[in-house]
Amino acid sequence: MRPTIRPVSGTELAVALVLAITNVCPGEAGPAENTMPDAARMTMGDLLQEYKGGLNSHTQRWADVVNALRRCGDPLVQKLKDDLKDQKKETRVAAAHVFLVLGKGARTAVPDLIQAMSDEEPDVRAAAVSAAAPLKDPNVFFALTKAREDPSPRVRAAVLGAAFGCFDDARYAIAAVSLSDKDPQVHREALFQMNLLKDKRAVPLLIRFLDNKEVRDYVVRNGVRTPERDCDKAVVALDHIVKGEFKVSSDDTLEEKERKVDGWKQWWKDNGEKFLKDLYSEPEVRRYTK
Repeated sequence: MRPTIRPVSGTELAVALVLAITNVCPGEAGPAENTMPDAARMTMGDLLQEYKGGLNSHTQRWADVVNALRRCGDPLVQKLKDDLKDQKKETRVAAAHVFLVLGKGARTAVPDLIQAMSDEEPDVRAAAVSAAAPLKDPNVFFALTKAREDPSPRVRAAVLGAAFGCFDDARYAIAAVSLSDKDPQVHREALFQMNLLKDKRAVPLLIRFLDNKEVRDYVVRNGVRTPERDCDKAVVALDHIVKGEFKVSSDDTLEEKERKVDGWKQWWKDNGEKFLKDLYSEPEVRRYTK
């Protein structure tokens, strides 16, 4: 006996198609419910709200939102300029952070960012420094020189980090001066910049930090808690610049770190005089190892 075939209504067919496309069963939550809206179709306000909500910068969603913000053009720039003058500190900081990702689109806001570098709040000044520095405007350069003397170590560290986009000699000069800063946050950032620069002129400056064994922080790797010290960061930078035999590993124990600190001290004692002689024998030659 043949089974009776019941006609399928249009509604039932539509439901079946949706379930087939989303590959879910009735009553289950399908992935379409969690799909984020297309950034290219979102309003400027919604884009700003999502960006300020703390997007992970290593995701495609972050890139999509940033690209959509960049396409907003002058209306967004004007809103951010107004936000830099808002009464709430958080709004001013957020505006500077958005200016940072706008890139060249923020150039018309240079005067506003320079003004924000004199804000009463250190967080705002630091954010403005980070946003203005990549624009490489001459007026920004002079403002950064002034900000280098800011009473807040957070701002001074931001100036140092911003120097990463400058010419090598300027970066080296700022980092070299900042190594002597009294605040640990600043001179540790200077040690990091020296690591990135790989400029051999930094070697005698870094050697001086090998005696600085004050514990600044602790790091836990593979269940082992080891101290973070200025001498350890100096060892990392020396290893990258000189490419010596005392290779650094993130899994080094305190004993291994001590051995490498002592190893670099002995290396300098044995080779320091010749190193400096070779370094300055041709003063017009660039001395970068990268």
